[in-house]
Amino acid sequence: MNKIILLSILFISNVFSQGFGFGLGYSTSNALFGDVCYISDKSSFHIGYTSESNDAVGKLVSEQKSNYGRTISGTGEYFSSFDLGYGYEVIEKVRLNIEISFASKNYYSNYVDRRFDGGGYHMITKDESDVGIGGFVGYNIDNFDFFIGYNSVRKIGFGLRFIFKR
Repeated sequence: MNKIILLSILFISNVFSQGFGFGLGYSTSNALFGDVCYISDKSSFHIGYTSESNDAVGKLVSEQKSNYGRTISGTGEYFSSFDLGYGYEVIEKVRLNIEISFASKNYYSNYVDRRFDGGGYHMITKDESDVGIGGFVGYNIDNFDFFIGYNSVRKIGFGLRFIFKR
């Protein structure tokens, strides 16, 4: 009977130490990222998405028609990524996180054509896949995790997670 009570207490304390949350962040590559996370005792798992803003003009077209403008007004690149991460609380309130990012990079050219909204259109000239890794350190204050770190795709990033604890 004592073993059942002890196991019940351990199970209940483990359930109440779990939580779910969501986070938002910004990085020096001009990317916004968000994630959802699950925290169980000292470990955490997160899954997220990153989107870099860009200066692509007007509508995305897949091919240039003969009557489209051909004057290039600029070029650029942008990426989006799917991120998976794991964290562990190394000391009270401090969590180290590692993550892997599966990114899609797009290179584009902007073209001048007044018939399009925004004064032109853009076309993807090259796309490629990339895998990145990163590490973050987070500090917990009540239900908030503040974090900062580096990812080889996003570069330096920082953000905030809100954790719903049961």
